[in-house]
Amino acid sequence: MIKAISDANKKIDIARELMLTSELAPDEYRKIKEQAGSTIAQLEVPLSETNVQRSNHINIKKVAQEAVNTLLEIDRLYDKASYPAKDI
Repeated sequence: MIKAISDANKKIDIARELMLTSELAPDEYRKIKEQAGSTIAQLEVPLSETNVQRSNHINIKKVAQEAVNTLLEIDRLYDKASYPAKDI
C-alpha cells in the first residue's frame, strides 16, 4: 500500500517535470495529478484506519494495565488510607 502511494507521488513528480519542460500540456498534467491524487486518497483511507486502530489499542492496553496494577495494590492502599477515606 505504501509503495503504491509512493509510486503515485512519483508519477505526479514526473508529470510536473514534464510540464515544466513543456513536454506535457498543463491540462494533461492536471488530469494525471487528479487521477494519482484520487488513487493516493483511496489508499490512505485504510492506512489511516489501521493507524487509528493501533493507537486505540495501545491506549486501551496501557489503561487496562494501570487498572490491574491498582487492583493488585488495593488492599495495601486501603490499609494506608485514613479513616474518612475508609468510610467511602
